[in-house]
Amino acid sequence: MLIGAVVSWLVTKSAKKDEKKAAKYNERGTLVSSGVVAGAAIIGVIGSLVQWLEQSKGWNILGKIKETIIPTFATDDYWRNWLGLLFIIILCVYMFWDARRVKD
Repeated sequence: MLIGAVVSWLVTKSAKKDEKKAAKYNERGTLVSSGVVAGAAIIGVIGSLVQWLEQSKGWNILGKIKETIIPTFATDDYWRNWLGLLFIIILCVYMFWDARRVKD
């Protein structure tokens, strides 16, 4: 929430006292951030479904990915933390850039 508020403040500040442009930026930013939240919820439901199917039904949906890639990032705290920070920075830059892509 705090990071989103900072990005929103930066976007509004980049409008440079143009209230109409600031309102458009804010509207676009709200739309994009709502889409990100909805997408995260859908991915969470899909992830839970995959986990349930693998544990209760014995299906092997993820196959080799689960045996090779996932344990590497799940147990190595050093890289997991840096990777998470990198994705947060990428998401913030994208949100700032996309909120400012409004048509005049």
